[in-house]
Amino acid sequence: MIMTPRERSCRIINSALGLQACTRYNSLHLPLSMASTLWRSIGPPVTFPYLHYQASLDYHTSAILATALDTFTMPYRKVENPFKICDIASAFGCFGRKVTALNASVPLPISHHTSFADYLLALESRDPWTSLTPHVKCVNSPTFQSCVVRGLPTNHMTRKAGF
Repeated sequence: MIMTPRERSCRIINSALGLQACTRYNSLHLPLSMASTLWRSIGPPVTFPYLHYQASLDYHTSAILATALDTFTMPYRKVENPFKICDIASAFGCFGRKVTALNASVPLPISHHTSFADYLLALESRDPWTSLTPHVKCVNSPTFQSCVVRGLPTNHMTRKAGF
């Protein structure tokens, strides 16, 4: 979509005012988009190495965002030992920050014979995650990090004995 400089300026100002309004009334704000950038122009769609989707189809992009959001909120929706949402919001909003970012790996490329811990150790300094928050890059040492894994048996979460 081609935008005039005035249309671009209006979109940027509206985005900034909307973000400012959200942070005034919320404890935590999580901007999500399947576009890599939003400010000057809408950037190319986010890519996942093991997922093929059509960025032009709203139900494809909304399904990916819904999957990430559902997984992000899983810790406080658990039946046994749930986290309190206020604890999650205060952890991600530390140092007075009210805006956070979400990264995802959809799907997580882990083999059936590897534990999650071994998979993460084998990555070394590479990130398996893709940012779903525009203009945010994955960092190796975030201020706060939470990891939710779905679909792995419990015995694949820890390292195998003897390693």
